[in-house]
Amino acid sequence: MKKLLVSLVSVSFLTLPVFADDNNNSTNDVTQNTIISNLNKINLPDYGTRKVPIMLYPVQKDGQWGYIDNNGSIAYMPQFQAAKGFSDGLAPVKNNDLWGYIDNKNGYVIALEFKDADRFSDGVAAAKTSKLYGYINKKGEYVISPQYNTARPFSEGFAAVRVDDKWGYINRQGEMIIQPTFSKEPGSFVNGMAYVITGNGKYGFIDKLGNLKIDSTFTMAENFDDGLAPVQISSGLWGYINKDGKYVITPKFAEAKRFNAGLAPVKINNKWGYINKTGKIIITPQFDSAEDFSKGLARVIVMNSENVLQNAYIDSTGKVIWIPKI
Repeated sequence: MKKLLVSLVSVSFLTLPVFADDNNNSTNDVTQNTIISNLNKINLPDYGTRKVPIMLYPVQKDGQWGYIDNNGSIAYMPQFQAAKGFSDGLAPVKNNDLWGYIDNKNGYVIALEFKDADRFSDGVAAAKTSKLYGYINKKGEYVISPQYNTARPFSEGFAAVRVDDKWGYINRQGEMIIQPTFSKEPGSFVNGMAYVITGNGKYGFIDKLGNLKIDSTFTMAENFDDGLAPVQISSGLWGYINKDGKYVITPKFAEAKRFNAGLAPVKINNKWGYINKTGKIIITPQFDSAEDFSKGLARVIVMNSENVLQNAYIDSTGKVIWIPKI
C-alpha cells in the first residue's frame, strides 16, 4: 500500500478545480506574449524565451481568477470574474459579466460576448447570447443555432439538452437522437452509456439508442469511465458496476467517484484516498477532499491544524507534484 504524505503550505486561494488542457505535456517556445489587438487586453507574465508547459489550471485569489501551469507558475494573472478549465485547447473566462475564450498563452481568441459559455468538446461549445443555448465553433460562430433551455458539452458525439422541461440528446448536426423524455438532467455518454433518472426517481443507464440497459435501481450514480461506474445503493454505500450492471467492487464506501487512469477517489472513515479497479487501496485515505484524475493529476485538499484548507496536486503514483502558490 502506497502512503502519501502532504506537506502543508499556506495558500491564499481555496477554490482550485482540476481541469487540464486536452493537449499533451509538451512545451512551446514562447517569446513575449502578444494580444490580439481587437480583443480585450489580458494581463500576462513576461515569459521571455523560457519553455511554457501546455497544461493550465484555474485558481482563485482575492475574488479574481487566473491560471497556473503544472509547475505551479503563473500563466495568467488573476484578473477574471470567473474561469473554467481548459479543454480542446481553450478555456471559458468571464469579465464584465460576459464570457469569452482564451488559449493557453496568447489571451482571448473568442471575444467577451456570451451570457454563458461552457467548455469545448468535439470542437464545439455550448454558449448563449440571449435566452437560449446553441453551440459555437472555435471562431465563436454558431454551428447549432440557439434553441435549447440548457445545453451540456458533447461526449462521444452526443450532448444532453433541455427543451422546455424535458431532457434529450442531440448529435453534432443538432439532430435530436434521443427525444426529450427525461424530467431530470441525465449524464454524458462515456463508454457508450449514460445515466438517467427514471420515473421512479432511481438511476439507471441507457445506450446510444435510448434503451435502458441497466435497470434504474440505484439511489445515485455517476458516468462510466474505464469501464466502471460508481453507484449508490439504498444503504447509502457506494460500489462499482460494469457495463453489464454487475458489481465489480461491492458497495462499501461512504462516497465514491469515477475511475480515471485506473484510479478512483473513495471516502473511508471520513477521509478520501484512491483505489484501483480491483478495489485495493493504493493511496491511503487522508484527504478532506479528492477529485478524479485529469491528464495524470488530481486535486486533493487537506485541513491543517488551524483548520485552513490546503490544496495540492498528486500524480497517479501518489506523489505530490506541487502545491500551487500565487
